[in-house]
Amino acid sequence: MAAPERTEHVLVISPGTDLPAILASALSDPGAVTHAVILTEGSLVTDKTGETTEERAAKVAVRAGITRAHDLALSLGIPAEHRTLDPITIDTVCSQVMDIAARHPGARYSFVLSGGTTPLALGLFRMASWLDGDVYYASKKAVLQKLTVPKMPASSLAANPNYEAILTLLHKKPAVPGKVSGVPRDELFRAMADMYVPVRTREGRAARPQLTQGNFSQIMTTLVSWGLVAEQEAPGNKRFKFYAITPDGEFAFALFFAPPL
Repeated sequence: MAAPERTEHVLVISPGTDLPAILASALSDPGAVTHAVILTEGSLVTDKTGETTEERAAKVAVRAGITRAHDLALSLGIPAEHRTLDPITIDTVCSQVMDIAARHPGARYSFVLSGGTTPLALGLFRMASWLDGDVYYASKKAVLQKLTVPKMPASSLAANPNYEAILTLLHKKPAVPGKVSGVPRDELFRAMADMYVPVRTREGRAARPQLTQGNFSQIMTTLVSWGLVAEQEAPGNKRFKFYAITPDGEFAFALFFAPPL
């Protein structure tokens, strides 16, 4: 049975230097946001005795940004709420997000890390993993960068030199947005033929002495499942495939295989 379609999209965001601009960037995601939650550390918005003029002004700016972001969401027809966490610990962050999830069961979740302390960031990242949500980091210019978690252990990637060969061949050859693109399968197969290294399978079967269409497919299927390579089919011809490296693939290549500077 197919999983039910997720009709709600909850955005959880932590205040940054320009929260309205960050919220506007987050709302540009193709998956329309249906509910927004601003999570703030109490120490960032609550005035305390003995504060300097600069510290008090910074809190006033944060509170003003929250109000403007809240009003922006409401102007777009998106229900929004603001929650203050005090004290701020990983557990209090997780508890708040769990309460949000209980109010929106089965929803899609996106988390934007744009400010705050380590416990807030770690708590949101932890709950994103638990809820299978997307995580974004917001720069000071309100540009969002998606943060991903590798889908494979480093030991598995390093155990098969053919993975390195594929990533090397696809290095700096990403897909072109909006069109079917990448390296054609036949071209990639021919390039791999001279680089192929026989590797014994986990089932204990003898290693194939040369590259075949079968073991080439196994290699590519693994890299695609790990999110390191993207596979596209030619329009009208599912047998004609293209492969391109993904941002995660470039990261893995740089981390494990790129030569030192």
